Amino acid sequence: MVWNKVASWLGVLMVNLMGVVENLLWFRNSLVGKVRSRKKLLIWLATCWALWSMRNVILFKSVIFNVGEVVDKIKLFSWLWNVIGLKSKVCCSFYLWSRSPLDFLNIN
Repeated sequence: MVWNKVASWLGVLMVNLMGVVENLLWFRNSLVGKVRSRKKLLIWLATCWALWSMRNVILFKSVIFNVGEVVDKIKLFSWLWNVIGLKSKVCCSFYLWSRSPLDFLNIN
């Protein structure tokens, strides 16, 4: 469900995959020609990180899984990593990023 929401956010068609390697290859290939290679996997990594973090919260704090919360964290992590971690020359607001991240991943 989370991967489907992320694919929808990016405007790409999601394929149901079983393994992490298949998922990584699908993600990389679905963005060919849309995103520069250096930043191609930023959102994939943010998605993995958010899912892992939520897994830990569920295991250790008995919190109920919330898809919307995870997707919001993916948007926030990927925006922060783009602006701060990758030292992006393009500064966009979180609002603009959360609406259309591919517009900003293709620049610089």
